[in-house]
Amino acid sequence: QNEAPLLDDKYWKLKEDIVKFEQVILRIIRFDFETEHPYKLMLNYARSLRLEKEMVQKSFVIMNDFLFVPEILTYPPQVLSCSAIYLSYKSSDANLSR
Repeated sequence: QNEAPLLDDKYWKLKEDIVKFEQVILRIIRFDFETEHPYKLMLNYARSLRLEKEMVQKSFVIMNDFLFVPEILTYPPQVLSCSAIYLSYKSSDANLSR
């Protein structure tokens, strides 16, 4: 009744290409899967600065947008975190001088 679809040569070629590209990517990153995500840092910075919830949310939105730009990922997570907070601050009418 529910038969598996037939897998043609096109499927197997695509699968082989995907595996090759995965291997290339793994070699490029030297199999290093330990990464420090900027979100945790940004949240810690936001707490230290006692930012309002709206500014923290806006910082998260900015960070999400950052991660769609591959060149951005060449910067350390600390820089990304601070940049997201800074842009959030500059685009709001908040005052950090408490």
